[in-house]
Amino acid sequence: MNTDTQPDNGHARVIVMFGSQSGNAEQLAKNFGRKLAALGYEAPVVDMAKFRDVDLTREKYLLAVSSTWGDGEPPDNAVEFWNHLESAQAPRLENLRFSVLGLGDTDYQIFCGMGKNLDRRFEELGAQRFAPRADCPLEFEEPAQTWWSSVTGELTKLVPVKAPAANGAEEEEEEIPDGYSKKNPFPSALLVHKRLCGPGSPKDTRHFEFSLAGSGLTYEVGDALGLVPRNDPALVDELLQAAGCSGEESVRTPEHKETSLRSALIGSYAITGISRKFLKDFAERAKDFYLKHLLLPEMNKDFQAWCEGRELIDLFLAFPKVKYPAEELVAALGKLNPRLYSIASSLKKHPDEVHLTVARVEYQSRGRRRLGVASTLLADRLPDGDTAGVFVQPAKGFKPPVDPTVPMIMVGPGTGIAPFRAFLEEREVIGATGRNWLFFGNPHRAHDYFYEEEFEAYHASGFLTRLDLAWSRDQGEKVYVQHLLAKQGKDVWSWLADGAHFYVCGDASKMAKDVDDALHDLIAVHGGMSADEAANYVKQMKKDKRYQRDVY
Repeated sequence: MNTDTQPDNGHARVIVMFGSQSGNAEQLAKNFGRKLAALGYEAPVVDMAKFRDVDLTREKYLLAVSSTWGDGEPPDNAVEFWNHLESAQAPRLENLRFSVLGLGDTDYQIFCGMGKNLDRRFEELGAQRFAPRADCPLEFEEPAQTWWSSVTGELTKLVPVKAPAANGAEEEEEEIPDGYSKKNPFPSALLVHKRLCGPGSPKDTRHFEFSLAGSGLTYEVGDALGLVPRNDPALVDELLQAAGCSGEESVRTPEHKETSLRSALIGSYAITGISRKFLKDFAERAKDFYLKHLLLPEMNKDFQAWCEGRELIDLFLAFPKVKYPAEELVAALGKLNPRLYSIASSLKKHPDEVHLTVARVEYQSRGRRRLGVASTLLADRLPDGDTAGVFVQPAKGFKPPVDPTVPMIMVGPGTGIAPFRAFLEEREVIGATGRNWLFFGNPHRAHDYFYEEEFEAYHASGFLTRLDLAWSRDQGEKVYVQHLLAKQGKDVWSWLADGAHFYVCGDASKMAKDVDDALHDLIAVHGGMSADEAANYVKQMKKDKRYQRDVY
């Protein structure tokens, strides 16, 4: 860290640092910085990738805002900062007071992992927490505002400042975008729905095309489409009966709109995964020792394992005497959050349309058939011409090269192919001359070659310079994209040495890690580097935005 930076106004300075993948944490941090400045504080906003530009040992106050990526990992721009904090070289921070805001997704086993890790590590390094950490779900606005109120309340006690006398006396309001957005989704008509898998496939992946005509919505390749899901009415009806409700009871949605309980459970509340909040409430009603025991902090791994493959209905079926008044039921439930899907099209090639590649989720667990909420809405319960609420979620950290002459290597097995279909469409339309190399994989070529005609045509024309395909079940030994990367390591390194950008999209828990390992190995072997030198090369690629990931 830079030891030459001396805070200009001592105690009236508050550093705001952000770790962000999709842009939400960055936007929040910048809003907090503007609000602090309006209150009279010096409030520099610092990207965690540039952590060396500040000296935290000489700062007094820090707000850290960070999302979590993959399985509890830091977002790409915060990886080096986190590694530094975890290292033996991390400085003591006894002079620092801090508070952490974490963003995450409750569908993941490790919720807000990066925020929790930062909070723990700052304390281990001697820093003092002046306001409690907050962990925000996908609908982060309300808990983030609650955290902000707590932070400013404590700051004004610890270091009161005089607000600027002129037009800065009042806090700036956050910008609210006009038109359709996350808070005001567009009712988009489904234009096309087709299967991408053959009848012999173990997968069920679909291609969807939605209309954006008249919405004013635009997107860039690499962005995500937010979809407002709806719970399966059959599951809702089963839950209502088990809970002892008719469904006609009047309740309020999380947005404080009055509606029937049945409508609220279909469109507003999460009823599949089991949250700690709901289990705590249910355990009290069931008077069950084991359920209460699962909620102890030291039982976290057991709690996660117990929740795997269970839904709310399982609790009611296991404890049929437990009933809920309608208002108490919705009070214990969490909000039904939007689902984000990587956009699989270029707006330049498909004006007023947005395309998605979605795997339909269905599996058996504990004797019951389980269905993915959003994927089965699209695949089973949304007829052509019907509408779904959508919005665009920009992704600043996942874009093709700005220079159309720069080569790019794309690794996208399964539904991870979606953004790369968009990348190629975009480059085709703008006449980009940079070379393109695609690695794609799935179980069987005969049944699982998504967009085969498109990619084969690109390859035949020479626009798709190289096409490497991994069919994991077409031979005795399983072959995955990381194996092809290793096999083609010499040429991959040649492309990288020529300035190619490297992209990965898909499963975060295994594939992305295996691909990352393969990338490090091939750079070391074919670049003639040590393991440390290869790791530094990859770090520099990330800094230069030449290595980008969209993993989930």
